[in-house]
Amino acid sequence: ALLLEGPPGIGKTSIVEQTASLLGYEVERISFTKDTSVDVLIGSYIPTADETGCQMVFTWQDGRVLESFVTGRFLLLDEINLASQEVLDELKTIIDSSVSKYA
Repeated sequence: ALLLEGPPGIGKTSIVEQTASLLGYEVERISFTKDTSVDVLIGSYIPTADETGCQMVFTWQDGRVLESFVTGRFLLLDEINLASQEVLDELKTIIDSSVSKYA
């Protein structure tokens, strides 16, 4: 995890995007707002039709954070200061467990 702080417009996002590109990675950019939900970031069960189309079943759909982990993309959390405390707590849990697994 890397935290870049500074005033708007000085190139923080561009640095991450260019670094990822030079290393051969894609970037998953998530711009936070006060309305960003844990479901969108982590994932949730969504109703979908079964194979026959006659019944609805709940299937897991990865959120954008988990999807970036699975695909190996750089994860850019932009404007994270706008996120709710609930979202920050969930992200901290995921980041802490990821760091301890690979440290």
